[in-house]
Amino acid sequence: MIVFIDTNLIVDYLADRGAFAEAAELIFGKCSDGTLSGYVSSNAISDVFYILRKEFTVEQRKKMLFNLCRLVRVTGLEHEDVVSAITNEEFKDLEDCLQSECAGKIGADYIITRNIDDFIASVIPAITPSDFLRLL
Repeated sequence: MIVFIDTNLIVDYLADRGAFAEAAELIFGKCSDGTLSGYVSSNAISDVFYILRKEFTVEQRKKMLFNLCRLVRVTGLEHEDVVSAITNEEFKDLEDCLQSECAGKIGADYIITRNIDDFIASVIPAITPSDFLRLL
């Protein structure tokens, strides 16, 4: 199964965010053992690097992201995909639309996110981490 992992789950996993961390760890663990083919976007990598700047040093963040890249694949977008996202009026947030474009590009079965309402307009179904784990 191919899953696209939203930025919020990456932060939950790397920053060990309390109640959210457990589900994120299980999902990334399933990516690690080959049960899932997990993908994240290239823009999520830079976003996470920035988000975690107050909690971790540059060296720590680089090491965390390097290790993350050993668990999942990184995917990006081409010019046409970005233009499509910019002109898509069904999404309220550009970043979410870019994530959806990435998920579509890799043929994901699901977008795993804590914010499923942000992906109502996505052709790829969004699912919460806990619902996804129950599905498995």
